[in-house]
Amino acid sequence: MGLNIKEAAAKLKMPQYRLKAAEGGISREIKPDIFWKYCNFLGLDEFVQQWIAANEELAIEIDLTPAREET
Repeated sequence: MGLNIKEAAAKLKMPQYRLKAAEGGISREIKPDIFWKYCNFLGLDEFVQQWIAANEELAIEIDLTPAREET
């Protein structure tokens, strides 16, 4: 997308360290709601849903729950 972490964090209105954790795969720092917001921003929702389906045990272990519809 041509954005750095600082710019993406500003657009998403979330802390940079959360995006850095997502990019670095640091699961203890990744909150599911922030993860899904970032995936949506990057257009990766479908890919991640497929990954979860193929890696269900790991997804549960890292608390990566399926995306929820926003109300």
